Amino acid sequence: PSISELRRRMQESKDLMEVFTYFDDHFGHSADFNRLGSPVPNEPLVSVACSIVKVALSISVTPTKPLTFIPEHHLWHGVMVGEGGIVVVIYFADIDRGVCNVMRFAGGISFLRFSMPEGLNQGFDPDSAVLEWMAPRPPDGESN
Repeated sequence: PSISELRRRMQESKDLMEVFTYFDDHFGHSADFNRLGSPVPNEPLVSVACSIVKVALSISVTPTKPLTFIPEHHLWHGVMVGEGGIVVVIYFADIDRGVCNVMRFAGGISFLRFSMPEGLNQGFDPDSAVLEWMAPRPPDGESN
């Protein structure tokens, strides 16, 4: 497993569940992976993630701690809790591509792919983010 492979899947895969599953299977619970980065505040990225989850799924998300940043891979990742579910964010700044995995407390999973055309460090308008999403599906159902 490699972060480069995760980046490739993020760029090429049409199945967002495949991207998240690869991340979760190989990195999500790895202490070694988690030691590669450190918590770094990134208000624009957090704002995008919170905004797209709210707009697409009507779930308000409250960040409880900064996302983790792995500079050598331009990778941001972390977990946020919302009123209706848990959101896992994975974002590669160098390719401007991210995925939010939203696991609803009431059941069902949604995946939201996004990009930030204006970049992370420039004047940010959450409405300018590009969003591609997959409709909510039951936990064992097929993705669209």
